[in-house]
Amino acid sequence: MTTTNRGITVTCYGSNLGSATTKTLKFYFGTAIQTVTLPITNAGDWELQATIIRTSLSNQRFAVRLAVENDAAATVASWTVTQGTAAQTETGAITVKVTGQDSVGSGAITANLWNVSAL
Repeated sequence: MTTTNRGITVTCYGSNLGSATTKTLKFYFGTAIQTVTLPITNAGDWELQATIIRTSLSNQRFAVRLAVENDAAATVASWTVTQGTAAQTETGAITVKVTGQDSVGSGAITANLWNVSAL
């Protein structure tokens, strides 16, 4: 991201197991800019979309959208949108990632697709 008013879009989707544990997704652009707790009782799919735009040297604006469905009918159970600013130094690499954490173990959150595109 070396040009003002240019940026990236990130799409990631996956699924979570139905269990009575706390499941958390985190989106990182350098540091964590959105943390979301997924529904805890029903299995379902989730999709995260993020847009990050450079506004000036080492300053960015972002919008992160997360849709979660948690039933067999594939209806959206929750929709979260977070907007804000970031101040990631652009002179080196910036880590872009999504992590999933379950309160009691691993394997409850799965990512099935990851895509990053330049704007």
